[in-house]
Amino acid sequence: GYYHRSFQHLQYTKNTLIDPVADYTAYTIPGPANANLPSGGGQSIVVYNLNPAKRGIVANVLTFSDNNSRVYNGFEVSVNARLGNGGFVFGGITTEHTATNTCTDLANSNPNNLRFCDQTPPFQGLYKASAGYTIPWDIQLSGTFQARPGISVGSTYTFNSAQAGFAITGGGTLSVAVVDPTTQYYDYVQTVDMRAAKSIRFGRRRLQVFMELFNVPNKATVLTVNETVGPLYFNPQAITQGRRAQFGAQIDW
Repeated sequence: GYYHRSFQHLQYTKNTLIDPVADYTAYTIPGPANANLPSGGGQSIVVYNLNPAKRGIVANVLTFSDNNSRVYNGFEVSVNARLGNGGFVFGGITTEHTATNTCTDLANSNPNNLRFCDQTPPFQGLYKASAGYTIPWDIQLSGTFQARPGISVGSTYTFNSAQAGFAITGGGTLSVAVVDPTTQYYDYVQTVDMRAAKSIRFGRRRLQVFMELFNVPNKATVLTVNETVGPLYFNPQAITQGRRAQFGAQIDW
């Protein structure tokens, strides 16, 4: 299968009282250095500071863009086979990506949104497989495997006026994306689950007892990290749940 979707007239919010060219001043700041950043970081970053006279002036309008775009492309292959004794095998591969471009009509008229506004991520595959079979004594064995791609890592650097070398409007901080989110991803999440069930009949009634085992290899894949560039940048915050077994029973009558 091949799937293509092109989305038109995308919604965005525009501040009608702010001119993204005339009301912002461009500055170049040194990017943060960190061993977990590509090439160790330290690259120059262009940021935009709002004219102090325009601070707090808001007239937001929800409108539609004829210039911004979002295009999806996906490919899918699947195989399904039936075996004897109620057995089956299923497998599938899906690879997809969504390309977005928001470089022309800026969200909230803020030119800082120009950074990485044209994103075309790589195709990433989602792999699935499952199988089941009934062995003697009416014992049913089954298992599933899945490998799904990790989401992109959004590395953000937040700085104040002293670090930037200019007075940030409002005296607060600004945040900027340090890494193109289409170039940095979490690891694939791989899961292997298994199930064994035994059916026992009592006349017209059937009792099925089963055991399910999740994350059989006991993988500890990192799901999220601290994405704020600083001393704790890239420290793991969540990992996949460890190996887990559960038991149960079901009666049909």
